[in-house]
Amino acid sequence: MGEGIVKFLQDTCNEVRNKHDFEIMMREQELGIHILIKALIFNKIKDERIIQTVQKYYDLKRSEVEIKIQYVKNVDIKVDELVQFMNENLDFTIEEAWKWVWVNKIDEKINDNKSFSQLSSKALWEQLNKWP
Repeated sequence: MGEGIVKFLQDTCNEVRNKHDFEIMMREQELGIHILIKALIFNKIKDERIIQTVQKYYDLKRSEVEIKIQYVKNVDIKVDELVQFMNENLDFTIEEAWKWVWVNKIDEKINDNKSFSQLSSKALWEQLNKWP
């Protein structure tokens, strides 16, 4: 009877571990896609070529790649900032992390620049919510 319980616990632990590893892998894949897009944009590669390149390595629809390109273009975030944020907040999706880090950057700009603070936070949120 004791061996059965140990086996059950081991199987359960392995299942949880495998699920956790899968989630980490998926998050890393999303991060990899964003890093690839950021690198291509930085090197002034046209959107059409970016779409082709991303689709070559990842199984994504054209519309999904277009959305990710818009994220990268609209949010000037260093990759290490995003990685650090995602490591600290494991329950965030890549898209939520981009938005959260972007909002924090806007808050910094408002605090640093009086003229920038004339933009209402409502207007900023409206702009942010237009993004996919």
